[in-house]
Amino acid sequence: MSTAKEFAVFDITILDEEGRVVVDIAEFIMIRVRDKGLLAAPTAVVSHVMVREMGGDTGLAGAIIVGTTAASLLTYLGWLAIL
Repeated sequence: MSTAKEFAVFDITILDEEGRVVVDIAEFIMIRVRDKGLLAAPTAVVSHVMVREMGGDTGLAGAIIVGTTAASLLTYLGWLAIL
């Protein structure tokens, strides 16, 4: 990302009623989506674009997307067999 206005970083702490820490998240990042059409896109498409925008390993992201999509086919077939 080129400017600080395109993302925000937060530390988040969630406490229970008695003040004990239940969830503690460090450096939670929210990124501004420039292409609003991506908001309605499937997760696989958005994750690959996000990796590219952040300068990550697009080859690895693509492999993960293909692998999980193939695995989902097996789980669909498994549930169809059970039902």
